[in-house]
Amino acid sequence: MIHDSSLRIPSLVYSSDEEPGISRVRRGRGFQYLLPDKSHLKCRIELARIRKLGIPPAYKDVWICPKANGHIQATGYDAATRKQYRYHDDWRLYRDRQKFDQLAEFATRLPRIRRKVNALLRPDGAADVQSKEVAIAALVRLIDRTAIRVGGSSRMSKGATTLDGGSIRYDEDRLRLRYRAKGGKRVSCSLRDTRLQRILEQIDDLPGKRLFQYVGSDGAVHPLDSGDVNDWLKEASGMESLSAKMFRTWHGSVAALDAIASHESPTIKQACEAAAATLRNTPAICRKSYVHPAVFDLVEMEAAERMALIEGLGADIAGLRVGENRFVGLIGGGD
Repeated sequence: MIHDSSLRIPSLVYSSDEEPGISRVRRGRGFQYLLPDKSHLKCRIELARIRKLGIPPAYKDVWICPKANGHIQATGYDAATRKQYRYHDDWRLYRDRQKFDQLAEFATRLPRIRRKVNALLRPDGAADVQSKEVAIAALVRLIDRTAIRVGGSSRMSKGATTLDGGSIRYDEDRLRLRYRAKGGKRVSCSLRDTRLQRILEQIDDLPGKRLFQYVGSDGAVHPLDSGDVNDWLKEASGMESLSAKMFRTWHGSVAALDAIASHESPTIKQACEAAAATLRNTPAICRKSYVHPAVFDLVEMEAAERMALIEGLGADIAGLRVGENRFVGLIGGGD
């Protein structure tokens, strides 16, 4: 049984691809599935479960959990030999709940992160733009200002770490980003940040394909990856569970709350559309993964009760914006 002190999931059990599982082998234009004893899987219920997992045909060395309630349902290797996972729906919901529960702590650490970033992106123009830490600070500033994904090694995981020089344009007083995001969607955004723009223009002069790069101790140019960013965030914040993904949940929730606060008769649709505009995602995905449930609870209140509550919301955490402190007040953080 998988559980922690705040949430129990009695339906799930721990699973690992180091244990015997169901394998997948090509047969004609499709696949057949073999049980751990190499006999053919014929159970229609189990075959339907496997089909529902949506394992891409191109994946190699596919392992499928023989238990319908395993927290990891399948693993496999993509065309670039990267290991990919398929998780149980209940496990994903559990992780989402954990993510939302951590936002109150993140609120107290975010000002510390911003101060560290500001110190590294020195206003006097003397920042060491070839250093790894300055490159990370610039990337964190970008994801905090624009809420774009950090990106990863998977071809389907596009974001800040996968940007190249052609993805950015430097106007006189504005940065403009244009790139293909996750799923091939074209994304455009812009921001005014003189200090960040100055740093990025210098980093962009380094040889190499990626925008966010640094010169290592070996004298070679290296691109940043999401692991570099997440390790730095953990150290800078003192929050061991923190990853760059938290910024999107944070900004999506704040945007949704701002939308509710600005409408006399708000709807969940309006809240999700506001989050979607901020995150450049769909309202459906934002509702499912990026907006704290407490924001939606406001919509169900009577108008007078909701307005009184919103007017009284607010923490007093230095380094957070007005809307951010209002959100902290909603989720009970900042004490």
